[in-house]
Amino acid sequence: MQRYLNCLAFLTFAILAFHAGRADAALVLCADSIAGIEFSLAVAEDNAQDDDIRIVSGTYSLTTPLQFTSFEGRALSISGGWNSNCSAQTNNATVLDGQGILKQLTIFQGTYTSLATVRVQGISFVDGLAVAGSYGGALWISGTSSVVIELNRFYLNRAEDGAGAAYVIANGSIYLRNNLFFGNRANHDAGVWLDSVSPAYIVSNTFVANTSATAQDAGALYVLVNATTRVAISDNILWNNNANGVVDMRIENAHALLYNNDIGSWAGPIAALGSTGNLSVDPHFASCSGFFCFNFDLAANSPLLNAGRDTPPGGLTVTDLSHGARIVGAHVDIGAYERD
Repeated sequence: MQRYLNCLAFLTFAILAFHAGRADAALVLCADSIAGIEFSLAVAEDNAQDDDIRIVSGTYSLTTPLQFTSFEGRALSISGGWNSNCSAQTNNATVLDGQGILKQLTIFQGTYTSLATVRVQGISFVDGLAVAGSYGGALWISGTSSVVIELNRFYLNRAEDGAGAAYVIANGSIYLRNNLFFGNRANHDAGVWLDSVSPAYIVSNTFVANTSATAQDAGALYVLVNATTRVAISDNILWNNNANGVVDMRIENAHALLYNNDIGSWAGPIAALGSTGNLSVDPHFASCSGFFCFNFDLAANSPLLNAGRDTPPGGLTVTDLSHGARIVGAHVDIGAYERD
């Protein structure tokens, strides 16, 4: 740890506060540089407490991967979109750019305890690469008790093997909520690969134009669980992820509960008894102009407006991906965006 202290002269790094009430409450760390993010992760690995790493809005073009490895069994939160002193989240993006040469973020939490939840929120992962033998083009999380991935964007990441955007293997529950996955690609299962022995909750995500090179793989979402694990998939759009004959979604082993999704095609066991409200229709995304049309808001005539489940297993996020109210109108909209 001493070797990092010599870097303080050029690190923009601040310990903002201990939360009141408990000596072991989460330590808040603020970073507005790549070196600051690296230092924050190093501090969080072995400080014997929960950690809340906040990254100031901006684009961070990485030349080395961001990595976290710990055996403490404590909670870790990494979030983006913060103002200059990390006192408030803004609508401005925090972009982790892999520049087509590296995976942006790797997290290993090696002790299974109820405290060891990992949360990743409010970050745009762009142009990441997982080379052969490594899964997850932008994000790799393993060994934790529970994982929460919400309100992130994954654009144009690639894996030479599997999971073009994100790979998660957890001993506890997985919550994948209100994220956008666009243009990610892989040789196998191009979007997200989730592997869990505990319940998985997949809520209000939008998967569009993710591509797998292997026929009958999942272009958007692959979920691997044991035969007794509960998987609940609600309010998602999985559309046009079918390059090379792959399906949009593949579930292995579990009979998944499917509520109010729009799914182009899927494979695996039949939907569990009680599944309802699912569609397979063109989402009718709103038109946009310019090269970077990556939001996928719903058009005024979309059949997905007010068509979601308001109380899905795993819960809704407070806001949609544009930081607006998550429910506007009679019911929540399907997908990551709520039409105002």
